[in-house]
Amino acid sequence: MSKILIGKYEATIYPEGDGYTGAISLGFGPDGKRQRLKRKAKTLVKDKLIKAVKDLEAGVSASETYTVRDAVNDWLSKGLKGRSENTVTKLRILAETHIIPKLGKIKLKQLRADHVDEWIDRLANTLATTTLREITAC
Repeated sequence: MSKILIGKYEATIYPEGDGYTGAISLGFGPDGKRQRLKRKAKTLVKDKLIKAVKDLEAGVSASETYTVRDAVNDWLSKGLKGRSENTVTKLRILAETHIIPKLGKIKLKQLRADHVDEWIDRLANTLATTTLREITAC
């Protein structure tokens, strides 16, 4: 096991299975449990840790596999507290009809403004302005 410093974070790299695991200590959470960011690779795990630290410092916390579908579903399940049941139902229908089928497969880290602009332009040809406004608010 080797310890390295990446930016202001202390990391360890150790063999695991048929490759290596790199772990960065992020301190302790409110529950007192140690929080660690881990990356695995057959080789060059240090490069993955460096990229993870850059993302962490830039405020990006989504994993490499987190998609727009995942983000929308998380928002629908956790982000609508205090809203009426009718509002939640309406937003779920809009998301499942217009957002998830068109943008859902895109990895959140790869989503760009051009993707969203093209999607909105296509929707604008068929939907009313109010509906379009509600969809973009999602």
